[in-house]
Amino acid sequence: MPFIGFGQNDTITNYHENGQLHTIGIFKDGKKEGLWKYYYQDGFLEKSVNYKNGLFNGLWTNYSRNENNELEIDESIYINGRRLGIWKYYVDNTLIKEGYLKNKMRQRIWKYYHDNGQLKKETKWKDDEEIYSRYWDENGNEIDKEIYYVSWGINGNRVDILKY
Repeated sequence: MPFIGFGQNDTITNYHENGQLHTIGIFKDGKKEGLWKYYYQDGFLEKSVNYKNGLFNGLWTNYSRNENNELEIDESIYINGRRLGIWKYYVDNTLIKEGYLKNKMRQRIWKYYHDNGQLKKETKWKDDEEIYSRYWDENGNEIDKEIYYVSWGINGNRVDILKY
């Protein structure tokens, strides 16, 4: 994987063995700076990451395809190398869930959505501990609230193991 670029402030371009672009970004005084993009061997964008003084800083976006070939995107905010702020997860450009992360733990309100975009579940977290949850059907009618369970499925479905 050869690098092209020399000096104090240079754009670095790295290629896969098959000739496809692998990485492009800027080094400033020997540290990653600004927007860097990383690509899979087939040329599909894998992630875009922002850096400041060599640390993750700003929006970090991952891209992948699931078993149904649907585009999956997850977005996180980093400040000085730490994930802090809103995290969002999309499938085929439809928001599936979103929430707030601090110190690698869920905080504040997390929201999960039905396929039609209606709110499915809202959960309040503090230091990765669930405080409460509320549920809505696909028409937006509230159907349940304040139920505590140990685990949740990827799309906000509860796994019926009572916490208390």
